[in-house]
Amino acid sequence: MALITLLLVSLLGVIAALAPSTSWDAITYHLPRVMHWIQQGSVDHFPTNNERQIEFGPGAAFVQTTVFLLLDSDRLANHVQWAAMAGSVLLATLIARLLSPNSANLRAQVFAGLLAATLPIGMVESITPLVDYVTAFWLACLFSQALALLREPTNVWYAWGAGLTFSLGVLTKATMILYAGPLLVALACWPRRVRKAWLAFCWAAA
Repeated sequence: MALITLLLVSLLGVIAALAPSTSWDAITYHLPRVMHWIQQGSVDHFPTNNERQIEFGPGAAFVQTTVFLLLDSDRLANHVQWAAMAGSVLLATLIARLLSPNSANLRAQVFAGLLAATLPIGMVESITPLVDYVTAFWLACLFSQALALLREPTNVWYAWGAGLTFSLGVLTKATMILYAGPLLVALACWPRRVRKAWLAFCWAAA
């Protein structure tokens, strides 16, 4: 299972590098706003008849802009999502470990990674410069930090990590709030020893 996962993720990485994006969203507002930012030398708003270019979360686009400026090419624009997919696969194994009563259950962890890697919509989006997988990556980071916090309620660093990943997810796409909301409500209602970390979470998110 681990070999299949590794081969699949590697193959998608090659496709992401060789195939230009033909996604409608990518060519109408994801990549054009990156070019606008580079042309004007800032990430200020600009005149456009496609409001999505200036209204939607810019988190992943900031990374794409940085990659473009470093390479002077959009060749790796797809790799922002691909890297998020690869990270999500690793995080799936970590979450499976944190949820498993037997942390040594390696087969369950590898199977979780395989399931994450073979999500049909995930495979399609991992080779495009969209932002959904980047948001999913930050959500998986948030869940792993929250589970680690439940195991070690006195470790404030997990609360800081959860706050930072939540804010980065919201910066990437606003739907992060909808998916992370139930988890945050559950954390807020947890016993007092976990609620003590809530202040650290709020500071980090802010």
